[in-house]
Amino acid sequence: MKYRAGLAYANINMDFYRALPIVGEQKFSFNFRMTPVFASVLKEIGHTNLYVGLEYLFINAQVGANFEFEKFPDFDNRLTTSHNLSSVGVDLEYDRRDNVFTPNKGILITSNYRQNAEWTGSDYEYGTFTFGALFYFQTSAKLVSGFRFDNKSQFGDAPFYAMPGVSLRGVPMNRYQGDRTYMLETEQRYDFTRRWSAVAFAGLAKAPTHEIDFNEALLVYNYGTGFRYLLARKFGLRMGVDVAWSNNDFGYYITFGSAWNNRN
Repeated sequence: MKYRAGLAYANINMDFYRALPIVGEQKFSFNFRMTPVFASVLKEIGHTNLYVGLEYLFINAQVGANFEFEKFPDFDNRLTTSHNLSSVGVDLEYDRRDNVFTPNKGILITSNYRQNAEWTGSDYEYGTFTFGALFYFQTSAKLVSGFRFDNKSQFGDAPFYAMPGVSLRGVPMNRYQGDRTYMLETEQRYDFTRRWSAVAFAGLAKAPTHEIDFNEALLVYNYGTGFRYLLARKFGLRMGVDVAWSNNDFGYYITFGSAWNNRN
């Protein structure tokens, strides 16, 4: 069995982006005070590496705008409010990686559906389907190739901050949101020595909406490089720093294990 549980409190300032007539894309800042509670249980079916299970997520959120309301009336019914998100989900997972921290080979496929509704205790009615796949293989003793595909789809009336967003290194969180997201990324790691490695990565993504179809949606890209140090040989755990660029942004990241572990 695999099980996880967590309780937290967060006071976060986050930026969201919207395209306005004439002026174009504008940034809007919000403050979120959240108390999330999370639990999940997965059970392996036989010895197949296939897991199935349930999860529950509850969030009490207080949302406040750090800008004048009249500047963006589309957010008016979401401003300075306190509400609950409460979802029940079904999870499927197939895990054949040789290492859960920094894999060298193997595959991880994850899929889940989460439903927010009145009967779950949520103030919003919407569902979210997520599918993700990670694939690793070695073309030589020193070169590890990784590929990632991720898709998220949302159905119903979700709060603006819960809409799917593009999650790539170098892309600010929530800058590109849509009713669906599609992401494809590759990472190549070369081990110069037993301890030290270099990585290079690149990816593409789109976030279509009901108004903008897949072909017309903006193509989001990223690329970057970094290094890894084998921190714990027994666990195959590597740690390092990445720098990444995207359409209009730049970012750097301290990476513990695989950079994709928190994205699936």
